[in-house]
Amino acid sequence: MKIVLLFLILSFSSLSLAQDCNNPLLQVFGINGLQAPESGAGLPFCPNLQNGQTCCSAETVLGLQTNLNNLAQRLENNAAQKDIYIDQLNSNFTSQYQEALANFSENDNAIANLEQNVPGVGDPLRNQTNLFKSIGDALNNLDNDFSGALIAYQQTRTFCFTTLLQIQAAAWCLACDPNYALQGVQSDGTVNPSPIVCNTIQSACSPFLDDAIALNPLFQAQQTYQRLLNIRAYLDEFRANGNIAPNTTIENDILNSTNNTERTVSRPADPQWQCENLFSPQFVLNEQVAANGAGLIGGADITSLPAIGILLLPPGTETPIEETEVVPEETAIIEETVTEVTETVTEVTEVVTGVTETITEVGETITEVGPTITEVTTPGNSRLLQASAWNPDVQTTGFEVSVAPDPGNVTNIEESEVTTPLAGKRFAITGTVFIGAVVLVGMI
Repeated sequence: MKIVLLFLILSFSSLSLAQDCNNPLLQVFGINGLQAPESGAGLPFCPNLQNGQTCCSAETVLGLQTNLNNLAQRLENNAAQKDIYIDQLNSNFTSQYQEALANFSENDNAIANLEQNVPGVGDPLRNQTNLFKSIGDALNNLDNDFSGALIAYQQTRTFCFTTLLQIQAAAWCLACDPNYALQGVQSDGTVNPSPIVCNTIQSACSPFLDDAIALNPLFQAQQTYQRLLNIRAYLDEFRANGNIAPNTTIENDILNSTNNTERTVSRPADPQWQCENLFSPQFVLNEQVAANGAGLIGGADITSLPAIGILLLPPGTETPIEETEVVPEETAIIEETVTEVTETVTEVTEVVTGVTETITEVGETITEVGPTITEVTTPGNSRLLQASAWNPDVQTTGFEVSVAPDPGNVTNIEESEVTTPLAGKRFAITGTVFIGAVVLVGMI
């Protein structure tokens, strides 16, 4: 009886460690798997499969290169639209914004009068005009070497995209791995990555985020351009009326686009944000976040400037107010910081350890040393072990990863070729069609 019990323990151990093709990542990625593991020798990619067994046929694994190429193309298309938009903003808003700010200091006395006598109008006017001047200063710095800033942005983006594609390819190899339960794959398809994976993502994409943030003043200038013009017109009318507040309200005319191509990017407060948001928990690449700067999309948009209500002076008090000299204060560009709080749920799983039993028969001691039994169950079981974390060598998957640094051919477009006057207009790239370096742009 005792010998039979020992046999059952060893048999359970063997079954528990058996490979299978019930990897939930197969369904997550839409990959057709085999019914049972086969030898991976001869597969074109994925060393983790070539040196062991696979749940994907050679034809299926070969098709993953096509999937990778398509993913890279989608990233390039989004990046091309972003580059073209940035180039158009620089060509059509930088100089116009700077011109609108020129001689704006002549309005400082008018704003000071309103601050003193109609603070409900003067205070927001002061805050907003200081913001405009800060944006103008940032544009001046960017205008000194826009080409260098754009090229640096494209180069760091290329490195980020290449690394993300390599990680995605490695995740596809993981989906075909019959040892998935020992590689950090959970029953719901989530993956437990090692800290090395997070460090790889951050090292590759943080420089890209930094360079994307450096281009934010272009977007902020477009967002606030109409408000800048309206405030100038209001102050001109104020002075023309003998320093009496005109019966006018400056409406909420700040551009607030829902198109990610037309929005800023900002750095999250949580340093782990890129690790948790550039890929889903199932390691599906978030293409929008990646293509638009690898950070919080729209986090630095100037969209919260309120309408300025006008309080008319009471009748009989329309005496012009003496002008006073005012020194404008320095104000930094406002950047909204969003902290994303994520809840970490740790699943406590039960580990069953086999008991080694000593069997004594007719004075002879027979000792069988049984292995430690670690429970590994198929998907759907409530106690799938959170086993070893996933730690792939993303540079040895064998897949070819190629990313064009300038997919929109923007750096080869001479400034003289950009002739469409866009200053003061709200425009968006809609239905963009790429024909070589020719881009069709929809105006709104």
